[in-house]
Amino acid sequence: LADLLGSGIFNVDGAAWHSQRKIASQMFTHNKFKTHIWHVVGRNCGKVTQLLLDVPPGEVVDLFNVMNRFTLDTIGSVGFARDIGSLDNPETPFLKSFDRAQQIAALRFIAPVWRLTRWLGIGQEGEARGHFRSLQEYSHETVQMLKADSSGETRDSFVGLFVQSAQKHGTSFDDRYLQDLVLNFLIAGRDTTAQSMSWILGLVTQHPEVEQKIVAELERVL
Repeated sequence: LADLLGSGIFNVDGAAWHSQRKIASQMFTHNKFKTHIWHVVGRNCGKVTQLLLDVPPGEVVDLFNVMNRFTLDTIGSVGFARDIGSLDNPETPFLKSFDRAQQIAALRFIAPVWRLTRWLGIGQEGEARGHFRSLQEYSHETVQMLKADSSGETRDSFVGLFVQSAQKHGTSFDDRYLQDLVLNFLIAGRDTTAQSMSWILGLVTQHPEVEQKIVAELERVL
């Protein structure tokens, strides 16, 4: 998994994991939810609502796909001050590389000869090179953008928090390490939430009595 995750939080243990977890937790404070996070969530909820309203009657909607795009755009804006734009354009190359790179990395667990095919540059491992490179370039661009502007939303990004922590302790993080953080937290912010939301929606559709209670509460509160 190092090709995809590097030294990010999903691929380390012990002190390295604890350090990343401790610094990243500063992103989710009450003040940040109030002043920034809920604004981003609200804006993207509006995009999802419009996307669903535009679907022709009788047409099937892949809600899992929509939820993945919703959470990816949200964590991009909240965590890295970047609008990935997958809700506006589901064919964006970054989104395709993001999904395919994870699929290929996961398939390595059941493909015993993946190291050989990677070395030969054939099959899905040959395909993976382009996707990994695309993600690395995006992460590198994000890190450089955030390091160049240390004010406002940029300062409160994941990268900004790690840079501030390093400065506070008189240490530093190289760009490769920060690039790994970008990809790891994009995955963390997208996949977990999108899967949970999709499962919840699936369960609700199987229990109409629960759906009625949810709708009634929404009408009462909103």
